[in-house]
Amino acid sequence: KTLILSSLLLLLSTVILAQDDVYKEIQKHFDAGEYEEALELSEQLRSEGDDRWKLYRARALVGLGKLQEAEPLLNEYLKENPSDRLALITLSNLYLDRGEFRRTLELLKGLDESPERDFLLGMSYYNLGLKELADFYFNASLSGEKESVYVKNLRGSLPKVQALLSLALGYDTNPAVAPQEGFISKKESTAYRASGVLRLDDGVNKLWLDLSYTAYSEVSDFNTLIGTLRFKRLFGRFFLPMRIDYTTLGGDFYRAVGSVGGGYQFGQLLLSANAGLQDYTSFGTKEDKRDGFNLYAEGKYHFAYGTPALELVLRMGYESTEGKNWRNAYLYPYMDANYDWKSFNFGFSGGLAYYSFTEKHSIYGKKRRDIFISANPYVRYLFGRGIYGELSYMFTRNSSNIEPFDYSRHEVYASVGGVF
Repeated sequence: KTLILSSLLLLLSTVILAQDDVYKEIQKHFDAGEYEEALELSEQLRSEGDDRWKLYRARALVGLGKLQEAEPLLNEYLKENPSDRLALITLSNLYLDRGEFRRTLELLKGLDESPERDFLLGMSYYNLGLKELADFYFNASLSGEKESVYVKNLRGSLPKVQALLSLALGYDTNPAVAPQEGFISKKESTAYRASGVLRLDDGVNKLWLDLSYTAYSEVSDFNTLIGTLRFKRLFGRFFLPMRIDYTTLGGDFYRAVGSVGGGYQFGQLLLSANAGLQDYTSFGTKEDKRDGFNLYAEGKYHFAYGTPALELVLRMGYESTEGKNWRNAYLYPYMDANYDWKSFNFGFSGGLAYYSFTEKHSIYGKKRRDIFISANPYVRYLFGRGIYGELSYMFTRNSSNIEPFDYSRHEVYASVGGVF
């Protein structure tokens, strides 16, 4: 009996050792991208009665692009092994290769973090046009040897510097910077605008420089130059946002605001908080001075639809100004959406903000309350080679309980531009 038992144990250990050798060998082929060889070894597991032959065969078939053959094997294996991580990763690869990016996301979100899982999430978001989210996951996957090579190769194929230039002709019923930012004109005017955007993005450091100059033929005092410099540095899921805005109105008014903060990425939600300083041209009495500091928090949610693309943002903040007339707290939800159809891109952005001023106005004797509405639909046509034409309409309405700050504005522009 002892001899028989010893013989059985020796035979069993030999079989296990042989299977272990097959697993090691098949993994080597997968790592090297040798899927034909891995496919052959899966047959050896099958002949030995190892049920995992279905998984390894399906994995090799996915690598060879034979997705229709692989899917039934994977589904059959997952019926008996529904929590097998390797099988779920393989199925995610299959969905990704088939272009079912939202289905890939749903499957991957249920898995624990790993370089392979994070890279596949990054690829899914990237293919859905959500590069900001993709970069968070690509960076998280860099600890994996294979994944770091994949990310490096992908980023090496993408342009790190892009520029957009455009010229526009329009009509403005009420040339102004928004009442929360500057003065208001009551005179209609033809408008001419030149704008440019420079973007640098290596996947970790992101820099945007926006410049725009608008000239009004009837009210040259309201000619407006706007410049915005934004920077974001990613540290894993943490990020450091910085922003500087500068506006000058006809050379007689300026507004400069700078802020820095920190944020964290929770899946498709980005949360951040910023603190900054602001400097305005002095006008009126000391109670009208807007110099001071500001605080705001922001939540940004990206919907993973692909097209239409949809982004919702909720911002809340507080301005502590030297003059009591401008101290306020605000709540500002807004959205940005666009839809691609053939060579057309249809877009809409807009929001609804509520401003509550904390002190009674020194002249009007009551606390100011503003409801600010904006709506900006546009249609863009791509001619090819990055050249486009665009028609846009912008409606803004500030409903205030203090009459000089109450106004409506309509802007219509036709523009041509190019991305380089």
